[in-house]
Amino acid sequence: MDTPITQPRETPPPAAPLVSPPEPLPPFLWGLLALLEVPPGKHAICYPPEETPQAYPPGTYWLKGVPGGSLQVRWVHTDRRKVPLPLLQAVSADGWELSLQVALIVEVADPLRVAACESPLEALRDMARSVVLAQIAAMDQQGLVRALGGAESAAGESAPAAVALRTIEEQICRQVDERAAALGLHIVDAAILHFQGDERLLSTLQGQALERLQAIQAHRTALLERRLHEREIALEARLAEAERLVALAQAQTALQIAQLEGEGQVQAAHTEAEVQEIRQMQEAREAERKRIAEEWRTAKELELRSMEYQHAETLSIIEGTARIAGEAAKRGAITTLTPSGRPLHVDEGLPDAVATGLHVLRGFREKLTPPAAHFLPMPMAARLPQNGENRLEAEALRLERLRGLEHEIILRNGMLHEARLWRVSEDGAEPPELTFTCPPEYPRQPPAVRLTRQGETREWTPQDWDPRLYLADLAREVLFDILREEEGEVSPDAP
Repeated sequence: MDTPITQPRETPPPAAPLVSPPEPLPPFLWGLLALLEVPPGKHAICYPPEETPQAYPPGTYWLKGVPGGSLQVRWVHTDRRKVPLPLLQAVSADGWELSLQVALIVEVADPLRVAACESPLEALRDMARSVVLAQIAAMDQQGLVRALGGAESAAGESAPAAVALRTIEEQICRQVDERAAALGLHIVDAAILHFQGDERLLSTLQGQALERLQAIQAHRTALLERRLHEREIALEARLAEAERLVALAQAQTALQIAQLEGEGQVQAAHTEAEVQEIRQMQEAREAERKRIAEEWRTAKELELRSMEYQHAETLSIIEGTARIAGEAAKRGAITTLTPSGRPLHVDEGLPDAVATGLHVLRGFREKLTPPAAHFLPMPMAARLPQNGENRLEAEALRLERLRGLEHEIILRNGMLHEARLWRVSEDGAEPPELTFTCPPEYPRQPPAVRLTRQGETREWTPQDWDPRLYLADLAREVLFDILREEEGEVSPDAP
């Protein structure tokens, strides 16, 4: 705390008097009129003869003069002014000695009353001094310590003490104003400028100010420490929450990655199984096709060999018969019948007899030779179920076994007419769609295939159709070709 001022300031030089001495107004027209010009900040008090004084505010006036004489006027300064009081020696109610210097802000309330007083400012100083001494004498030590300590403290450090000091100043201002009304003055404000006390008061003030500052500093330190501790706790809580969220996000990410990897492995296994199944079916079809072709070739070879054997045997019979006929012709006449019933005589010529014998033997061979189709295998299509209820049930069961595909079957007159297959897409892309149109002769005749994929449509009819196949088998082959096409194994134009 700053040490109080022990020496009062020097008393400023006295200001201009509040009321000027009487002055005459210059007369006009032998004293019948007088011109009064009142400048701003002043009032004019005129004293007409045998009349009460009158006050004139700032302005210009023509007044009735005194014949043969002049009017008397006094000027009253109405501007606000500071009136410092001399150094006061005061004693508190419990014996504390104190030196004070007080200043008042004064303005003129009634110019006539002010002009009626001989020395209004001196009278005001005397009134104010008595009021200040009475005010200090009515206060005890504690009130002085609070008030004066607040006056010496820095701004904002002791608000209650400053309020107490302001209360004292307001009380002085109010009491002085009540007494100054008789002088025609109004006290606008009062302020305690300086004070000086004995060593006991100074020691008490310094000690209390030091304790107050220490308490304020300790309180501020405690508040700062508490706020810092709360911020540390909040920061630790946010860090813990962030770590928990990061750990949770990592766990969820790991779980999703594991699920995606598992789904990918399962999908890869399903795809591999479907590819393996399609390959096995293709290998089985190829083996069956080779077996059928081998049986057909073997049957043809057996037929050809049988025909060659019969032809050789027939030729041997003809040759033997011709030799016998020749020998018989040399020995005598031969009479026989032709197939038409006409008798044959050797005299008619041996070449005709040989030709006739050969013709008869060919007719006998054609009658006795079994048909060549006896050696061919019976077609499998003859043993397959026709397009109807049993075929529909078998087709539906096999289509349901296609994993990841949806299907629908369209019937016409109780027979399978059309089947459509599609895959449900999870990423919003357009999935491929397969449509099979079955003719009335299905399954002996192949179905027509329509593939819609990526906005393009392809249609074809399988050339190597096997009646023992089902629509599910054909769908697997098409999907296998699509998979190979996506992997770059085949050309997109291949059906």
